[in-house]
Amino acid sequence: MSKYLLASLLLLTAPALSQTPQLRMAIVLTRHGVRSPLAASNVSPYAKESWPSLSDWGVACAGDLTKRGEQLVEQMGGFYHAYYAEKGLLPAVNQCPASQVNIWSDNEERTMGTANALAAGMTKGVANCKIQVNSLPYTPPPRSGPNQCKASKDNDAFFHPLSDPVLNARVDPMQLSIAAAKINQEMPQLLNRYHDSLQMMQNTLQCCQPTECNGQKPCTLFNLNHAAKVLGQSLKWDGMFSVSSTAAENFLLEYGNGMPCNLHGSGWGRVAYKSPDCESGQSFRKMEELHTLYFDKTKHTGYLAQIQGSNLTNQILKRMLGQIGSPTFVIYSGHDTDVSSVAGLLGLNWSLPDLPDNDTPPAGALIFELWGGVTPDRQSVRMYYMHQTLEQLRTLAQLPPQKPDIRELKLPGCEEPCPFTDFQNIVNGAILKNFTTTGPSRALAKRRRASTSLRRSYTHLSKALSTARMRRERRLRYTESSTRCGQRCRSSRLGLAALYMTLSKYRALTAPVRDRTVSAFDIWKMGL
Repeated sequence: MSKYLLASLLLLTAPALSQTPQLRMAIVLTRHGVRSPLAASNVSPYAKESWPSLSDWGVACAGDLTKRGEQLVEQMGGFYHAYYAEKGLLPAVNQCPASQVNIWSDNEERTMGTANALAAGMTKGVANCKIQVNSLPYTPPPRSGPNQCKASKDNDAFFHPLSDPVLNARVDPMQLSIAAAKINQEMPQLLNRYHDSLQMMQNTLQCCQPTECNGQKPCTLFNLNHAAKVLGQSLKWDGMFSVSSTAAENFLLEYGNGMPCNLHGSGWGRVAYKSPDCESGQSFRKMEELHTLYFDKTKHTGYLAQIQGSNLTNQILKRMLGQIGSPTFVIYSGHDTDVSSVAGLLGLNWSLPDLPDNDTPPAGALIFELWGGVTPDRQSVRMYYMHQTLEQLRTLAQLPPQKPDIRELKLPGCEEPCPFTDFQNIVNGAILKNFTTTGPSRALAKRRRASTSLRRSYTHLSKALSTARMRRERRLRYTESSTRCGQRCRSSRLGLAALYMTLSKYRALTAPVRDRTVSAFDIWKMGL
């Protein structure tokens, strides 16, 4: 009797098990890891004391990924492999995930270093396993001479859409003027709301040189010109909030890089982090609010988010639609500006345990998961923000067994999980189509067309060879019954030999094309 009962239970539960949604794809848009400041000089008119030098950061050039930053990112790579292996998307951690992973990086030192560190973390402990990092062409700087830090590269329109002259020309100055006017209109409220944070920043920086206030004394953050304005095709918002945003971000990077809590380290000993050390001074979290405010007004809101985030968001949607290759785990290695603009375009917000809302700390990532239901029309999307906490950054915490902070996000106008058809409609309604490109650059799109032409030539030659073979077989059959072949058969053999030689040359020429390695565009398009 118990056997019949067990069989009945198995029959009842089998359909339910088969209907469990399966994770089909995960797309990670990550910020690079801990870097040095973007300014090469450690002297600033906005700070009384000098900032840590590049040698203190252990890098040769401003903006480079630090060794500590590389180690922290590698921890995230190991966690991604373990986390998505547990979800059934990637193979077990002792197996190579390379065939299921595609990484596209902005072609800058810190983003490519981040991408390589993620790849190293995902393959750690797996023999003979390498994940390829793809990007537009990049020639590292010479590290010596007058241009020692100047790299040779093309701008990637995915991560820097407004660096493309065509896209930049499409920016509507009227929309920028509206955004600037809104900031200026809100300024009295912003000054009141963030007064304490600004005062803490003033106490820390002991700003500013009188030259920044047209010679007026005293010259503090509060005396800086703070009006937002439109210059050309971009919005500029200089002054106290811009200066404070950069300074607060540098404090975060110093702390994440493990610098000591003294005059030559994290905030000259005047910044209190409390996660877990550096406990005296001005509140870092309060000052970091100035950074998130600046990003909210210039990257995360309205038209500014659309023109900067439409291209990447469109790529994410295309990945989910299967229009760009077939890897199940995709990483875009970019910048905090990319994460902020994509999130702002979609109206995604998050609260963090030890940082202000919507902050984008080093190696923090916006994640899109595509889940497959019983039928394709029941696919759904889940979104998350994942980052290492301040304490994990400071202590170089091992991931796993520890986990980074993971926050599930709510897409406005969509239930949870968000049905894919609704997600698609929301994305298409949010992006500006005239700020999207088919590839990372127009130059590579031309190379793509050239490689397509080579494929067509190869196809035509293959057909010609096939036709020649058929004709030769017919003529050989003719010679078996007649001795009148003569010159015509010799011409046929010579013509066929010439075709073979020509085809061999084209095979050599088009081998990289057929192998999808002729250009970075092909690698991106096929998702290999």
